[in-house]
Amino acid sequence: MDLLTHFVAGAALGQAALGQQLHRKAAVMGGVAGLAPDADLLLTPFLDPVQALSTHRGITHSLPLLLGGTLLLWLWGRGGEKPTARFGYGLFFLGLGSHILLDLMTNYGVQLFQPFTDRQFAVGSIAAVDLVFTLPLLGALLAELGRKPLGPRRFGGPIPKALLFGGLYLAFTAINKAHVRSLFERALARQGHSYEGLALVPASSANLFWHGVAQDPQGGWCVGDYSLLDGKAQIDFRHFDSRPELLEQLGNPKTIARLKWYARGFFLVRKEEDSIRMYHLKCHLTKGYQFPYLQPSAGFFELKPAPDGILTVQSRMKMLEGSPQSKWRRILAGPFPDQAEIHPPCNYSTGE
Repeated sequence: MDLLTHFVAGAALGQAALGQQLHRKAAVMGGVAGLAPDADLLLTPFLDPVQALSTHRGITHSLPLLLGGTLLLWLWGRGGEKPTARFGYGLFFLGLGSHILLDLMTNYGVQLFQPFTDRQFAVGSIAAVDLVFTLPLLGALLAELGRKPLGPRRFGGPIPKALLFGGLYLAFTAINKAHVRSLFERALARQGHSYEGLALVPASSANLFWHGVAQDPQGGWCVGDYSLLDGKAQIDFRHFDSRPELLEQLGNPKTIARLKWYARGFFLVRKEEDSIRMYHLKCHLTKGYQFPYLQPSAGFFELKPAPDGILTVQSRMKMLEGSPQSKWRRILAGPFPDQAEIHPPCNYSTGE
């Protein structure tokens, strides 16, 4: 999730757990611990784009680091006289743990068991920026830290209530994703679409708006979106062709394999302009929310073979061309008018 959310979550947990002992230091130290896993981003300028993809959300976001680091800090602080030394391991555990959990809940995921395996884990039920989760925690933290004197009321203040709300909200997003998945599966079945995998991307605060991508047997994508306010409105799917064979023509099998690993099996390959683009689902799905601007995904790799045989890889993201208001008009008012002449509907049948 975004850096503000990571800091606020770590600070709120630190203040709730150790505010009586450390006062405002608990919030500061918890917030810093909540940001600490993203220190791997500092390595990005020294890595090529493919290495950077493998490094971020890797070892610094893993359970072995969380448990091992907590144990080492506990051993180091056992004989310390200062409260910050004695309780530092708790703040480390809470801050890093909150960061790992929040990133796990997004579509980006984490390499939870590095360095033993680079397998990615993701619940994918909450958007990377969700104000419904962040603002209550931020408000509670500011209210608690602004209170004078900062006395002991660990379980009676606003922070525990905000943390309880945040935990319940995360649980709701997971349950809601299962509900949305069932809606997409029924819509695909009713319309006779065959597919080899279905991926969902949460695309708004409050878990209201979702994109669904069904990967057809030819590697193309059937793309649809759904707002929880749509009611029983039919989900319309638009088809995007894919040419996965273009990747094999580029050579560099290790690089291509790593990009496929990052995409977790959901990727779309297209020849556009003077390069080959490999679209993935690690961010909001569409470039815009009106059909004239619809693209397979906002995130893609731009691949260009160089004369010396080295494959140039650039990770790019298309910003929204539609205004934020157009996105919320879609969420609140229902699907935009059909423009099938621009993006034809999916026409893959089950063969039944």
